[in-house]
Amino acid sequence: MLILLLFCLPYLQSELQFAKEKPLSGYFGLLAEPSLDSFNLGSWKKGNFQAEITNRVNDHLGFRPSLLRINNQLDYSLFGLTHAEGFVKGEGRNFFQDDYISEFDGRFFIGRGVLLKKLWKLKDVQDSLEAHGIHMLLVIEPCKVSYFTESVPSHLLKQPLRESNYHFISSRLDTYGIHNLDLNSWFRLMKDTSRYPLFSPYGMHWSVYGEHLSLDTVMRSIERVSGITMPHIRITRIRLSDSLYQTDNDIGRLLNLVWELRKVSLPYPGISIGRKGVDTSLKTLVIGDSYYETILRDVRGPLFPGSEFWYYNSMLYPYIYDDNNTRMVDKSGILNKYGKFKVILLMTSGINFHSFLWNFMDEAYAAFHPGYKEPPVYEWENAIRNLRPWFEKVAVKAEKRGRPLELQLHDEAEWMLKQNAARAK
Repeated sequence: MLILLLFCLPYLQSELQFAKEKPLSGYFGLLAEPSLDSFNLGSWKKGNFQAEITNRVNDHLGFRPSLLRINNQLDYSLFGLTHAEGFVKGEGRNFFQDDYISEFDGRFFIGRGVLLKKLWKLKDVQDSLEAHGIHMLLVIEPCKVSYFTESVPSHLLKQPLRESNYHFISSRLDTYGIHNLDLNSWFRLMKDTSRYPLFSPYGMHWSVYGEHLSLDTVMRSIERVSGITMPHIRITRIRLSDSLYQTDNDIGRLLNLVWELRKVSLPYPGISIGRKGVDTSLKTLVIGDSYYETILRDVRGPLFPGSEFWYYNSMLYPYIYDDNNTRMVDKSGILNKYGKFKVILLMTSGINFHSFLWNFMDEAYAAFHPGYKEPPVYEWENAIRNLRPWFEKVAVKAEKRGRPLELQLHDEAEWMLKQNAARAK
């Protein structure tokens, strides 16, 4: 009887939800609940119907979160395995995201030609914006793989390291005269002298402390290129805690373990924001990724008065995670939209260098030079670079074939172009 009850418990939980469970962390696409709607004789004979029903039942099984956590904990404790897709455990309790490693060691290098084109476009856009009284600054955010290279599993790093998008771009920004702040280089310089860690072992972004330490440097850099007085940010106090939150445990949460990872103590700063002399009518456009999102979350509001945040240069913050209410940036009349701002801040991390600034310079250059037109194959290459799952598949294909990634990208774009032309006939 007891065994029968145990077998029935998952079904009772799925129907009645009598036990409260901690939900799994991360983003999952669950299948629809089990149903006979998809049944037909053909799918049943091929086994497709049975496989689909099995997967649906698994996704809606009672106690699924708890059972997955138990399985994850056993694999992690006994074998050091993790089931957070895209993340790996390194030395010294450090965890890393795969894509940062691929960018760092050059597997995602998209080629000199396309990067040079994007750099000269970016310089032209910077000059064109300044002619209209708009100041632009590129901020390169820090990369954990670059900071903790010695902790990355050696079998995941190609030796010697190949040319990377970051090194190619960062080494040419000053030559092109592009206003920039390289926080990645700054973090590495401070690694041995910083009083507190700039990265958490269980995080993929900068630590909360590293983020706050960077804020005033970003403000001073904007002042340097624009001459505009920006808010002054000062760390006023430090509180040490082993209860990690926000970016300090964003990988740790995704592991979905029964027990928390081994305790580490990290600093949590309090800050003051001095706004004396700051023009409250100043409008700032930030085009960036999740690093800037963490700033908005931790500072509890915009640092800049009248600011907008275009997430990945496509989605309007804060409407970026609501599937039913995601707001895309309206790019019509783009020059008029840029004209609303006095400062355009471009922020990108190592994981996004293959899609360098998400077409910002291509769109702005085309707007400033209406007669200029890129070939359609270039636009398809951009589309692939900006859609990470698609880009990763192309990168894997190039690696397997021993081909330069830029050639594989070009071939993939050519194929898409031909497919679209064939459909249009």
